[in-house]
Amino acid sequence: MMDIDPRKYGIRRNLSSVNNILIILSSKGGVGKTFISTSLALALRELNYSSALLDLDFTNPGCHLFLNYRPKGLDITEEKGIVPPEIFGIKFLSIISFIGERPLPLRGTDITNLFIELLAIARWGGAEYLIIDTPPGIRDEILNILTYIDNPKIILVTTPSILSITSSRMIIELLRGKYRILGIIGNMLVENGERLIKNLSTDMNIKYLGGIKHYSQLDNYLYNGEFPKVFDKYIKNDVMDIVREIVTSL
Repeated sequence: MMDIDPRKYGIRRNLSSVNNILIILSSKGGVGKTFISTSLALALRELNYSSALLDLDFTNPGCHLFLNYRPKGLDITEEKGIVPPEIFGIKFLSIISFIGERPLPLRGTDITNLFIELLAIARWGGAEYLIIDTPPGIRDEILNILTYIDNPKIILVTTPSILSITSSRMIIELLRGKYRILGIIGNMLVENGERLIKNLSTDMNIKYLGGIKHYSQLDNYLYNGEFPKVFDKYIKNDVMDIVREIVTSL
């Protein structure tokens, strides 16, 4: 049967002006994928690229906490969709822009439909880079979304833990040959941790894009709404190196 879902055309129309769409994936929760997604968007902006950030983790959205953002209404253009507000120069959209920080009890196809709706109505205004933060793991909704986006570039985030590395290996096997995997980013690096992730990238023939060491005080900074300041002082240089690797890989 012919697929005549008009939302698919809306997605392609709105994303056609975005030069690069980077899908940030992780094999499991707790590896800092949201931290990486937000940091990449900030670093791209710091390098004078127009960047945008879409938080598609509807169960546990977190990008707004890193940006110290609370929804204050949207710039809505009648009949043409939603123009995401700018936070620290980044176009940003999240489910919390619509419902606040209330829980959203959705299951199965309802989650997929909400993903599709948000992609279909968001207008990114020709952003050079759109970072999409996704829920952990590879679920039906993630696989469905990948089919709705033309030429997505995947970046995998992992920690040095054996559980994260082992499950990352399985995700690479699942996606390799079907989608373009730009590389792996190591997060929460401790002593010898980077070596383990570099070994993974070598074994799987996937580029290692760089890593960020473990910051034990990160939650305190988030609680106080100070992450952008901490990013500038402690994190930016490492993330800039990763962004340069990403840009040269495209």
